[in-house]
Formats: sequence, structure tokens, C-alpha cells
Amino acid sequence: MSALRNFLESRGAARNEPLSKHTFLGIGGPADWYLTVDSSEALEAAARAARQEDCPILALGAGTNTLAGDRGFRGLAIKQNPTNLCLPPHRAADEYAVIEAGAGVQFTTLSRRTGATGWRGLEWAEGIPGSMGGAVVYNAGAYGGDLAQSLIEIDCIAPDGSLQQLEADELRLGYRSSDFTRGLRDGWIVTRIRLRLQRGTAQNSLKLIHDLAERRTANAPKGQSGGSTFRNPPNQRAWELIDRVGLRGHRIGDAQISEQHCNYFMNVGRATAGDMTALIRLAQQRVSDQFGIRLEPELTSVGEGFE
Repeated sequence: MSALRNFLESRGAARNEPLSKHTFLGIGGPADWYLTVDSSEALEAAARAARQEDCPILALGAGTNTLAGDRGFRGLAIKQNPTNLCLPPHRAADEYAVIEAGAGVQFTTLSRRTGATGWRGLEWAEGIPGSMGGAVVYNAGAYGGDLAQSLIEIDCIAPDGSLQQLEADELRLGYRSSDFTRGLRDGWIVTRIRLRLQRGTAQNSLKLIHDLAERRTANAPKGQSGGSTFRNPPNQRAWELIDRVGLRGHRIGDAQISEQHCNYFMNVGRATAGDMTALIRLAQQRVSDQFGIRLEPELTSVGEGFE
């Protein structure tokens, strides 16, 4: 038995675990190994064990923005449970606070907890379903805010297994992008993040969070989706372009463009990665042909089997 197999079995890792059970789209074949960890330290240990045997790693996070292939993932998929949230005491003289959160902490949880304790700056994140690790990778944002406005630094695991600390400037965060999405940090895994928030009042923050939650509920379709499928092109809205080329409600297999919001691509039954990929490519082709605009996906494809 290899050292890695022994390590994973001793920690209760599952074999041939369907990724469809762990992604918001509900799509994806089996990962060779699937492991949940409860701390950044456990995540680091698992990553080091896998790297020692050149085993590919998929840091799955909450499974948002993820389209897993129908043949699954040949390697180790790791999910960090939502632990390690550190909020400082709220002292009257403090104008700013540094908040630390593990990569598995849910963004909505962090928004509500910081708002409720009187630290402002993350209200816009209410309703974003992903985890903090994924929020860093995509520079998550909504309603005029994004993570770049408050991110100080991250802890991460480098491809050689060493622990590294990167300042926000080193990630070159942009609109729904970073050096992670540009392929310049392949193999790096986020384990912790640190944010700088400003003192406010719980009353004001919770009121704003409530208002944004109502707005998101009104606009976001219910059902299985990965959130926004495409980034907005400069001075354009992706959903409007998709609507204008006549694809509202269009369906391939069980993958469907939402009738309510054309930038949400839904799994309305038993959609495959092939169905979803074909629908994404169709939208890209139609928009390119009619407007000369290339739609860039927010979804990340992982694993094998997208035909």
C-alpha cells in the first residue's frame, strides 16, 4: 500500500466519490479520492502527502463556479469544512480590524458575522454561496464591491508543498480574475485569508445585508446552477447579449439557460458536462457571430469528459 493511500484511508477518504454530489451544478463523475478536512493544518498535511507522490489535487471548496467532467477527476479532491473564523474584539478606539478566515469559511457567513459585530466592508457578499478560498481565486464581487477592496494577504500551499504567504498585490486581482484564473498560480492552494475591515455599526451593516439579500433573491433563479456563467464584457452585460441572440430558455439535454436570468445556466434534470459545455459554446458562438464579443466563462472546468 502506498504511503498516500495509507494516509487517505486513515483519514476516512472516500474512493470513487461522484463530484456531482459536491458541486452546485450537480454534475461530475467520480474523483479517485475525496477527502474532507476540518482545518487549514489538515488541508496542508493532505496536500503535502499528495504532492510527495505526484498525485493531482483538486481544491474543491464549496463547489460553486465548478463544472466537473463526466469521467471525473484522476487524483485527490479536497474540501475544507467551514472552520477557522477569527473575529477580533470590537474596541471603541479601533477604526479597523484584521479578520482571519480559513479557506472553507462560507462567504455569506463571513459577511453576516462581520456585519453583526460592527465591521463593515463585506455586506455586498451576502448571498454569494462560495467559500473564501474560491472567493480569492475569482476575486468574488457583487453590487459594486469585491474582495480586492479588503484583502490583505493569503496563506497557501505552493506546488512544492511549502507554505507560503502572498500579499494581495502579488495576486493581481481584477474583475472576477486573479493570477490563479490566469494560470499563473497553477497548483497553489489557498488555506487562509486575512481582510482589513472598517469600523461601522451592526445596525447599518445588517440593514444593507437584508436589502441585498432581498435583491439577490428576486434576481437569482432557483435550482442547480454555478452562478453567473460568464464574466461581463467591458461596458456590456453578458445576460443581455445572450438574450439578444435568442437563447433565453434554450436547452441542450438537461442543461438550460434560465428564463429568468440568461447568465444562469441550469441543470434542470440530469444534465451532463457534455450538455453544459455544448450550451456554453453555443452562447459564445452566437454572441461572437452577432456582436464580435468573446464571452469569457466564470465557470472552471475540472477533470475529464466534456464531449
